[in-house]
Amino acid sequence: MLSKEITELLFERGQFSPKDTLITSQVFSLYLLGLLPFGLTKLFSLWLYAKLEQKKAAKISLISLFLGLAASLSLMPLLGVLGLALANSLSGLFLFVLTIKAFGFQSFLGIIKNLKSWLVILFLACVEILLLLAFKSWVTHLYLFYYFQGF
Repeated sequence: MLSKEITELLFERGQFSPKDTLITSQVFSLYLLGLLPFGLTKLFSLWLYAKLEQKKAAKISLISLFLGLAASLSLMPLLGVLGLALANSLSGLFLFVLTIKAFGFQSFLGIIKNLKSWLVILFLACVEILLLLAFKSWVTHLYLFYYFQGF
């Protein structure tokens, strides 16, 4: 949501053109797709370690590593740097699915079936969207201020 504004604010000056900003913000967005799977994988892989299943966790990570390598090698010629970012996110998603498989799909569904939790998540997501929209406006004003000041 704010990838373009953040990239403009941090990098766009000198040799870093608006085209570079666009490409960087697209890469940022594709990496962002993998953020949730990688974060959740971290939580559920800790469960594997607590159950003394380090060998299974290592095997899952190794499979994901090779899948990520294959995805990178196949997507990079087609999409360039965007392909690398997408391959990374796909690898994270695959890692998450394998980790949940080891954890147990039914156990995972038991965690996310709680209606009250979903209502809280929905409310917090709405609050976050409102805050991001306000922040986006603030970042835009800050960027314009520094842009005209010669930052």
